[in-house]
Amino acid sequence: MPREREDDHGADGLARARYCADCASWRVVTPCPVCGADLVAEDEGEDAPVAGAARGPSRGEFTLRLLREVAPSLPGALVCALLSGGVLASQTLLPFGDLDWPPRIVAGFVACAWLLERARAARTQGADLDMIALGGVLLRALYLLPALVGILTLHPAAVPVAVVFALLGPLLLAALAGEEPLTDLAPRALAQALLATDGYARYAALSSVGLAAVLVALGWDEGDPLWRGPAIGLGAALAGTAAGLSRRSAERTPE
Repeated sequence: MPREREDDHGADGLARARYCADCASWRVVTPCPVCGADLVAEDEGEDAPVAGAARGPSRGEFTLRLLREVAPSLPGALVCALLSGGVLASQTLLPFGDLDWPPRIVAGFVACAWLLERARAARTQGADLDMIALGGVLLRALYLLPALVGILTLHPAAVPVAVVFALLGPLLLAALAGEEPLTDLAPRALAQALLATDGYARYAALSSVGLAAVLVALGWDEGDPLWRGPAIGLGAALAGTAAGLSRRSAERTPE
């Protein structure tokens, strides 16, 4: 149910903030500019909660929202699975010998491209595999690929990189997938997004699980491409969706 409170200066006639349960955020206009819900004020007494930082959605609401976002992305995940699985299958079909890194690098680029595309679509609520935005996504995938390949090497120097992505993965991926990545990647912008995101730990956990699935599938020696390809596609879809939703949550929270 929508909840309402008067602004701290409500006596001066400023706008009221109404709570949108669908978006789990406060709005100063009705209907909600994001989901279109009619946020009609209801009298809930003097003990009604006031709008500060919007509360995060319940576990059920969060799961339902995640399923609504991931389900439409399955065709894109299938494309990623076919491409990455086909490339990884070349390890056994083509005479690479001990040079198993070329297929992994190409499959890693496919995973990075799909991950950022999914993050872009989830952040903007746009369609997956948008041909207009895909060129920029492919370019930014080249920036993400060295970090992914570096983690695959299991070199000690890659440990801090893995820790950073585990903790700040949603922030970094959503910023890299945005229209102004240089601005979004600024430390101040990242800190503001972190503070404004409702339930950031959930998004970070989901992003870490998705990235781990991608890395395990890419790094598994002589694994069957029949499971490695789908693991890459679904893992990248999960990580990208979590990143996009986290930034959407931050951008919906009013000042």
